[in-house]
Amino acid sequence: MADTPVVVSVVVTHNGQDWIDQCLRSLVSSDIPVEIILVDNASTDNTLDVVNTVTSVRCIPLQQNIGFGKANNIGISAALSLGADYVFFLNQDAGVPPGTIRHLVEEAELDSRYGVLSPVHLDDSGSALDPNFIQYVASSGGDMFADLYFGRRLRTYPVNFVNAAAWLISRRCLETVGGFDPVFFMYEEDADYCRRVLFHGFQIGIVGSCHIWHSRCSSPVNLHSSWHRRKANIQRLSNRVFNTNTLLLKDPQYRFAYALCILLVEYIRSLVIAAANHSPHYILVLTIGFVRTVRNLGVIFAHRRQSFQTGRLWIEDAGTKSYLFLTEIDGPVYAED
Repeated sequence: MADTPVVVSVVVTHNGQDWIDQCLRSLVSSDIPVEIILVDNASTDNTLDVVNTVTSVRCIPLQQNIGFGKANNIGISAALSLGADYVFFLNQDAGVPPGTIRHLVEEAELDSRYGVLSPVHLDDSGSALDPNFIQYVASSGGDMFADLYFGRRLRTYPVNFVNAAAWLISRRCLETVGGFDPVFFMYEEDADYCRRVLFHGFQIGIVGSCHIWHSRCSSPVNLHSSWHRRKANIQRLSNRVFNTNTLLLKDPQYRFAYALCILLVEYIRSLVIAAANHSPHYILVLTIGFVRTVRNLGVIFAHRRQSFQTGRLWIEDAGTKSYLFLTEIDGPVYAED
């Protein structure tokens, strides 16, 4: 690489005091220069105190938890304003060896068809593959595991999806595909983004020569009673139902009306199964998620149409403009991993 590309890393935090020091110091130790932008989603622990001990980090503290995708969009906007050629996303509970980002950038420079590149994900011990990563790769059409077994390895493995614990995204991809869809508060925003990347003609790849470690630790949640715990669990699960429904309704392979029919059939089928299993809790979760989906059909349809367009979608106004209101039950949605 004759001219060293500008790489900016974006890290979104929420109550990440137990992992953020290791995360940030691993980025600082990268063997190529990396600017670091941290967007804090209104942490209530000592996350920001820890962040302030790492002097090379540009910190953007938010007054409320606006969700993973929206916070990343704020980071993307800031990164592009710094002239980033590549933006490297890293989860707060993950870390990178010194050469990982360099390997990703080298692969991206060799083949500009790749809009998103990921390293291999190890667990927090660094001695085994992350179980979720195994599941994602096995289900997305990659041949990486077969090649490892037979003693062969490509530089980069094309896949349909890899989770966003560690993504390198090119500026060209961001300026074509845009940012994360803010309709997803948390979870499935990376699946939606991967689908949009492929729709707009880019590829997604896993670079086998580098890795991260990913702790997958849940943020501490202080709930005062069993009732609050049950309510939080219902919120979390119904949010997942809403996200799954939204992902289906945004799928470009289906017309919106056809996707609605599939959604209704799947809802009825799931209700029947839940009733047969005598699971009123799951019936409640399904119903809350379904009702929330129906109440937000106009927003989802508008975001679906926007996703087919090119440009800095949901990036330019990330820090200044309020997004469309999404109806949901009161209270935050708590992280589980």
